[in-house]
Amino acid sequence: MIPSSLPQEKVFEQNQDQNPAENKEESAEKDASKPSKYAGTGFSVFGQGITKIHDVPMNIIRRPIPSELDEEKVNVFMKEVARGDEFTPIEVLRVRDPLDSSKSYYYSVGGCHRFEAHKRLEKETIRGKIIEVPAGVMRPYLVNPPF
Repeated sequence: MIPSSLPQEKVFEQNQDQNPAENKEESAEKDASKPSKYAGTGFSVFGQGITKIHDVPMNIIRRPIPSELDEEKVNVFMKEVARGDEFTPIEVLRVRDPLDSSKSYYYSVGGCHRFEAHKRLEKETIRGKIIEVPAGVMRPYLVNPPF
């Protein structure tokens, strides 16, 4: 279920070859070599090799899997986000609409504590890596896929 504060039918429409950060009015590119103290030692198979970090608008990210949150961790993250600390970017899966390539849908299934901290602080963007995913890969994880 998508959290009610996120628009369920809103689609971030853009040029087919453009990521959110490529529009300088909406976001700015960040240096991926500056991880926060919460970067951890693991890595994602999906984000491996992706170094470009975007300021992704919060209102375009759909969260199809309900989060199980540790409130203490969210509160710590909120304080650190408010202080201006940088966190490891979340992974944002971009799925192009197979029937209309001018439309893209953005999903995030990890980074729930970072996402929730930004959401509660009413941040407009969150740092993220954009990962291209075919529609057929995402479809099984969605109750009512828009594509």
